Amino acid sequence: MTACDYICDPLALRNFHSICLHQNPPNPQKQWPRISHRQRHVDAMAQLLPYGLRFHVPEGQKTYWEDADRRYETIDCKRCETQRDWLLQYSPIIRYMKDNINQLGGDIGKENIRCKRCDVKQQGGFDPTYGIKLCANYLDSKNQMEDVMAHEMVHAYDHLRFKVDWYALDLKHVACTEVGR
Repeated sequence: MTACDYICDPLALRNFHSICLHQNPPNPQKQWPRISHRQRHVDAMAQLLPYGLRFHVPEGQKTYWEDADRRYETIDCKRCETQRDWLLQYSPIIRYMKDNINQLGGDIGKENIRCKRCDVKQQGGFDPTYGIKLCANYLDSKNQMEDVMAHEMVHAYDHLRFKVDWYALDLKHVACTEVGR
């Protein structure tokens, strides 16, 4: 038989394939994976089905991100603490603010700059009793964390230097401490 006979005759082509397969059995190590890349992607997306179809509505997004924040809390806080320690040691603005706070009798460091998961959408906060809180689940980069730490350290400086009454009824006192970013 010629090549044209195999092309023109489907039965001959089928016989040709079966002969070739018997002569060259497939190598099990070179077989394609049973699950395709596309199927793996579909399977991964199926894990989102509790939120999946509802992800495009605000309630679905909120549910998804709340769950993600809980699942990644440990990882986010560890990353936040590592970046905080690095910034306290090497960042010029953070070191400058820390030195000025220390000159006023304050002590600011990793003991009172805490990384936590925040339920409200904020990046950080200052409380005169507890110190600085960094919201690990809303801080995406070291630069962003540096900005937030510097901002909150200005509040700590103002608290020590100007004796700010944070719970005053006159909000002008508190508004003066806000620093624009």
